Amino acid sequence: MEDMAQDPATVGETPPTVRLQELRRAKTTAQNANKAKRVAGICHQLGQILMKSGQFQAAIQEYEQELELLMTWSDVIGCATTHRLIGDCYLELKSCDSSLKVTLGLRDQG
Repeated sequence: MEDMAQDPATVGETPPTVRLQELRRAKTTAQNANKAKRVAGICHQLGQILMKSGQFQAAIQEYEQELELLMTWSDVIGCATTHRLIGDCYLELKSCDSSLKVTLGLRDQG
């Protein structure tokens, strides 16, 4: 009889679709409560999950919303990280020109 034990790395892990639903609900709640920093954090988490599942265009949308919020606080490190993630998504979509524009846009702000 085969060992039916689960991989310890996945025990207790929430499936990505369930986690996306949870985060989207949390994002709506945070937006309604005008908690911009919470919204930015949730956008980042959504972007990460979407990237991992190959939904790069959707990830770009989440990261762009995060970036917009980070720019209002002049969060230079956060903006740099988010620009890189957007560029990574464009590279995955085989859109090198868009990836380069994102990177050059960061340099222009610096």
